[in-house]
Amino acid sequence: YIGVVWQVDTKSQQEMDMFTSGKDIITTLKSSHWENTKNLRSIIVGYTQSTGPCYARYLAQTLHRGEDYVLQIDSHMRFRPNWDEYLIAQLH
Repeated sequence: YIGVVWQVDTKSQQEMDMFTSGKDIITTLKSSHWENTKNLRSIIVGYTQSTGPCYARYLAQTLHRGEDYVLQIDSHMRFRPNWDEYLIAQLH
């Protein structure tokens, strides 16, 4: 699954529609064969209430539901092919 903490302008209807209805986001997930309701957990925080990356990381950790592996990253990261298999192999 993917867990995301969106820090957005909650007073903007356009921005809220984008992050609550799945516009744009679902298109990306569907093209990657992700099922939004099953594989995406998210929290929306108003950017004016945001207190920085540590609090956002704490909120992201509350989305964990006992999965075997957790990787927490920031939005500007890039991945190599088979990154997940590579990282799991590093653990064993």
